[in-house]
Amino acid sequence: MSDPGASTSVATMRTPGFDVARALAVLGMVMVNFRGKMAELHEGIPALVWIGDRIEGKAGALFVLLAGVGISLRTHRLSGIAELRIERRALLERATILMVMGLLLMHLWVWDILHFYGVYLLLAVPLLRARDQTLWLLAAMLVGMSVGLQQQLEWALRPSLLTIHGALRHALFNGLYPVFPWMAFLLVGMAVGRLDLRSSGVRRRALVVALIVVGLTEGIDTLARLELETEWLGLEERARWLRTWPRAPRPLFVASGCAIGVAVICGCIEVTQTRAERRWVQALVATGQLAFTLYVGHVVAILVPMDHGLLRGMPLEVAFAYGIGFYVVAIAFAVWWRRRWEYGPLEGLIRQVTGRARPGPWGGSRLRGR
Repeated sequence: MSDPGASTSVATMRTPGFDVARALAVLGMVMVNFRGKMAELHEGIPALVWIGDRIEGKAGALFVLLAGVGISLRTHRLSGIAELRIERRALLERATILMVMGLLLMHLWVWDILHFYGVYLLLAVPLLRARDQTLWLLAAMLVGMSVGLQQQLEWALRPSLLTIHGALRHALFNGLYPVFPWMAFLLVGMAVGRLDLRSSGVRRRALVVALIVVGLTEGIDTLARLELETEWLGLEERARWLRTWPRAPRPLFVASGCAIGVAVICGCIEVTQTRAERRWVQALVATGQLAFTLYVGHVVAILVPMDHGLLRGMPLEVAFAYGIGFYVVAIAFAVWWRRRWEYGPLEGLIRQVTGRARPGPWGGSRLRGR
């Protein structure tokens, strides 16, 4: 625990919009998973079904995009080889920890993203000095590889993870967050993280482009869903390739996920840039900084009641209400914790294991009480 005299506003330690965006990603993940485990996916109040469909997969994409942004915030401006070597080692250690913890968690939670997250970080290590154009090109290639694999392999076929073939297929092709194409979100995030989003001009141009892409992709998705219901254009199964639904992840899902992620990040920075000391901003910043802990916490909040025969087959509105309730408790816990300790429980554990000597650009001082 740090000296009480060092307590400061956590929001002033960095651009608070990144942490607020991460807090929104936590909310999206909570709502998606509570809905998926507790209720029928496409049944319930139409407005809630529509909201659930829109955020399905997009919250995970925002998490991965923010991971890429965080990598660039830490490494892009490093000048010395020794500093870069330290960051590469820390990234390798973090990737290893996440893969191990995720694989353990997967025995309880088949929707785990942590082990995929670790794989993305591992693959990002050689790319810390890659040019922006290289990152964008590799992202496009990953999407292209995903298209090719989906045309050659059956996406719904899932061999045992205890075999090398099954494990590789799961990690690269048809797990919930496979490298092809989900690694593209990390690469785009790395490229976006190199932009000076604190500049209003850069930020607003990025926001406009992102909103245009969101409008186009989601508009095409709406037409594709209508086509699948009515077959009025005669596209038949080809219409599925125009969807932004994440399973299976098609090109428009990646485009939409990237655009929504960039729009959320830019919007959060825009709204919070001059409001860093507001209580609601600091509460969301604290929540975003405990994202890893809260991710594991939301798994516990779902699985423990279900192990006792509760919460199964609930109406959609109950699942959403339970998710919102968990999120409110999560915010309160995050604020309480960050007023006492510098890092979240699991975040601090990772820092201890990786032995980081300097704080990252995502905080490190205790939240000031009021």
